[in-house]
Amino acid sequence: MIHVDPMQGLSLNKTCRYCPHCDLLIAHQDEVEHFLASFFTEQKPEVVGNDYLVIGTLDRPAWKRGTQQHLTLQEMLEELHDFKDVVTFKLTGGWVRDETKLSAKK
Repeated sequence: MIHVDPMQGLSLNKTCRYCPHCDLLIAHQDEVEHFLASFFTEQKPEVVGNDYLVIGTLDRPAWKRGTQQHLTLQEMLEELHDFKDVVTFKLTGGWVRDETKLSAKK
């Protein structure tokens, strides 16, 4: 379940990775943003690029029911398994060119 400013709720059928050791559900930001841009470009172009927050998950039967009939916000919130916390990981380190060695060779 994703909240997009202002007041847009969207549930998408996305399978994410899960780490049972950390109890983390892992979604790649670029995949989520690509879907949001594609969906809202056709449905509500004025919200493309707005802030969003992935707020939780829905059980598959609740999601499927929402695809067949309109669920009210209250019905969706009753079915929502909200996240305890949102964690963002940024890539640091890795194979990085050492510019000091390059300038010493010149």
